[in-house]
Amino acid sequence: QNAVAAIRACSAAAIQSPELSHYVALLARATAASGDLARAIDLYLSAAERGDLRAMVSLAQLKENGTGMAQDIPGAMRLYERAAEGGSQDAMINLAITLFEGKLLPQDADRAIALLKRAAAEGAPKAAFNLGVLAQDGALGDPAEALDYFRRAARDGEAQGYLAAAILLDEGRGVARDPSAAADALLRGVAEDDGTVLTQLTRNSADWTRETLSAVQARLAQAGFYASAIDGLPGPNFTAALTKWRNGGFDAALLAN
Repeated sequence: QNAVAAIRACSAAAIQSPELSHYVALLARATAASGDLARAIDLYLSAAERGDLRAMVSLAQLKENGTGMAQDIPGAMRLYERAAEGGSQDAMINLAITLFEGKLLPQDADRAIALLKRAAAEGAPKAAFNLGVLAQDGALGDPAEALDYFRRAARDGEAQGYLAAAILLDEGRGVARDPSAAADALLRGVAEDDGTVLTQLTRNSADWTRETLSAVQARLAQAGFYASAIDGLPGPNFTAALTKWRNGGFDAALLAN
């Protein structure tokens, strides 16, 4: 929506600080958003040649998908490798996924896991989430480790981690069943994610145990948003309470985990 203003700001920054290739990469992104992909590719190439990791990843994605240029899988993989070596967490994750799939590169699960662990250790929440999925599916360590990975992902900004953790706790999948902890994870997700958890609790309430839904209702009652029966059953009052919680009513003091 603000591509033109962004182009002006990034152009000015690139002129004022020509030694910083990151401004060129940001200009490329704004230019792509404006619809001028050919110009954006030239800018990404310039920034990547000067060592900008974000530009390398963006250019690799364009090459991989054949967007605005001929598809170049080997070229895309070389860029991902270069960016990963430079410390790009996005490149590590993309490369790890490619190595797991074994379609564009020979399958190498060990290296893929090593890349994800490095990215997670350096603060990439999506990497921690992916490690949680692998642990949950038994492809990495003990399935019980999945909960720690999902919680770490959520803590670091990947809101999907809350829902994934809540599912494990609600079902007792790989961990002891804990409706109270599941409720806490769900309410944090309601407050922070894109609306997925709210939908899960209101439209797909049958997917959750009544114990967990009751614990959610109890927390909402403590917050003063829910005055109906704490019975683990959905309804308009439950939906209204969750909506209030999401729209500014979140209270971390009411959550144990």
